[in-house]
Order: sequence, then structure tokens, then C-alpha cells
Amino acid sequence: MANYQKKSGFAGKAIISVLLAGLLAAGVCCTGYASRNDAGEWFKNGDLSSWHWSDKSPDENPDDSKPNPDDPTPSITDDGAAELENGDSNGISLLNAKIPRAAYAANGISAYVDTAFTLTATVTPDEAINKAVDWSVAFENPESEWASGKTAVDYVKVTPVSDGALTATATCMQAFGERIIITAQIRDGSDDLKATCIANYVEKFLGRDFKIFSHSDDQPSRDYGWNFNLNNLNPVIDIPQTTSLWAWLQYSLKDCTTVTTDGYYSSVFTKSNRAFTGIAYISATEEYLAAVRAAGFTPKVSAGEYFVLNDDTAFTDIFFPTATQGQAPTTAQAWTAYRNTLKQNVDKVMFRVKCSTPFSMDDIRDTIYNVKISASSLETLAEDIKLNYGEIDF
Repeated sequence: MANYQKKSGFAGKAIISVLLAGLLAAGVCCTGYASRNDAGEWFKNGDLSSWHWSDKSPDENPDDSKPNPDDPTPSITDDGAAELENGDSNGISLLNAKIPRAAYAANGISAYVDTAFTLTATVTPDEAINKAVDWSVAFENPESEWASGKTAVDYVKVTPVSDGALTATATCMQAFGERIIITAQIRDGSDDLKATCIANYVEKFLGRDFKIFSHSDDQPSRDYGWNFNLNNLNPVIDIPQTTSLWAWLQYSLKDCTTVTTDGYYSSVFTKSNRAFTGIAYISATEEYLAAVRAAGFTPKVSAGEYFVLNDDTAFTDIFFPTATQGQAPTTAQAWTAYRNTLKQNVDKVMFRVKCSTPFSMDDIRDTIYNVKISASSLETLAEDIKLNYGEIDF
């Protein structure tokens, strides 16, 4: 990295070069984004490698996805990040590299911190005798609406290995909504002998909700769907409680199906980081496919094999993946065999729904829902009906 020099009126002044070998992050900062113009078609195309990508910064479109409220905060991969930018150069060059979480214990870093980095200050010339450095942090604008009444050290803490040391550990304790300035200053030098860098907290991706519904204008009682949210990544669904072939024909209609996914992001950050769209997939487990086989059908998919969910997907494609368009059992006996096999596996995952959010070609983040089927929706259904008389005379 290039070094920049600023002339000083004091001959022989020490110049600090701060090298960042770590930072304060909760995840990854990304700049690769998909082109918005094709977003409507991407949802139908599960081949992410064929998508068009650009280097548009998320800051240009900060409102492309609806923000997530403070609650809920689901237990999924932590994808947010703090990052450092060059501040007042004054003859300083900056490098950064994150400390792996696996190395926290070896470096005496608490497992509860958001992220950690090592900061190293290099003083020139080498023969300078005043190399002691003082480290400090402060909000860039302490009077801002978010920072007012808060203390920067509660969010970013810099701890030198010893008093005046050139090496320090910087940790991000929690998300912050005002940029923070980290300063390394020569203790026995003029006020301009210091290096600064800017700490941003990059918006954290929390995950995606998922909804799929089959609508019936003529018979609203036949409306059926799944609505999963980040409060519960292990949802339980009710299977339609009917053996009616006509009802299942409704669930086989592709033009009556609506699929949506909504991405959610943290509400506290200093730098936006959003993807423009997402895509949903589903796979069946072996336990579920065994139920399909018990109904007398041969599945055309393998357990764990994901396929795309979109508005062209019908519920029969999901429940009976036996052909291009799923075909439900046509007899009460077949329904009974199918439902009995499901009932034996109510404590097991039947489907997995994966909602993928692409931030770049190399950064695709998934929210996984593990789906079970409720026992209450698998109670025995009628198989036959008879009257006590075949004919009566009045």
C-alpha cells in the first residue's frame, strides 16, 4: 500500500504508520450486487451463476429492502460487519485484517465481543526516541441523534498490550449507529503526530421470511399456504385435511400460487449493505419421500435435492414430486397409506425450505427452515360412507 507524506515545520518529527491486522466485525462487508432490472425473473431462476452482477454500492439504494425491527433477532449466521476506512492520513497508511473468532481465546479476547482486530502503529524514523503511543476512540459526531448520551468506548474498545505500546487490540462490543474514530497519537509529540481511522458498522443481514399460498376465488375455504418467519426456523405445518380429488386439483393450479420472500436487516448501522432480491428452494427428506412411495407413487427427486419455488410452483409439486406437475392420490385407501406414513414421522423434518440472498457471486447467505407436519392434521379421515337402507318406502 502506498505511503503518503505531509511536510512538517519540525525537523525529525516522528510519523506514525498504523497497520491494521484485524478489526471489529460481526460478518462480511460486500459490494457485489445484482442488477435490479432482471429481479422479477431471477426469482424463477435458481441458477445463481447465470445472474447478472454489478459493483453498485448499496449506499446508492438504501431502501431497496424493508428494514427489520429490533425484534425478532433469529439465531442464524451473524453477517454484519464493522469495517475501517482511512481517516486523517498525515503520513499514515492503513491495512486491515480480521482476527478469526477461533483465535479469540488464544488472544485473550472474550467470546462475547462482536468482532476483534489487532492494530499496530509503526513510528518513523526508527531512531525516534518518543515512540510511546496513546490510543483513543470517539464518535465522529457525538451530538448526532443516535450518539447523543452514549459513550464510544461502550461500542469500540482499543486496548494496548501495555502502557504506550504500539500494538493494541480493537474490539467491537455491539452494533453502533454513528461512525467511530480510532486515534493513535504520539504521547510526547505535537498534536498533529497522530493517525486516525474510521470505524463503520455495516448493516447486518438477519434472514428471510417465506410465504407460499394457493388461492381459490370460488372456494376461499380451500385457500392453503405456509407463512414462515424468523421467529421460528423450525415451523410445523398442517397438511390439507381432505381426500377430495377436486380439492387437490385446486392445489395443482400454478396460476393460483403466490411465493414471496422478505429480507430483514439490523436497524443499527452506519453503512448500508443490502441485496436486492432473494430466491427460495425446497427439498424433501427421505422420511417424506417414503410417505409418497407408501401412497403408490415413485418420486422423481432425491432426498435433499433442492428445487426452486416460485409462482409456477403448485402444492402438488411439493407434496407429490412425481412428475412435472405433481399428482395426488385418487383413492381414499391411497390417502390413508400416505397419511399413516406421515403420522409415524411427525417428530421428523419432512421438508427444508432455503431462502437464499445473493450479495455477490461469492457471498450468498441462506436462511433454512426445517419443516415438520403436525400430528393433529394427520388424524384419520373418512374412507367410506354407507346408509343403513339402500331403499325406503313411505
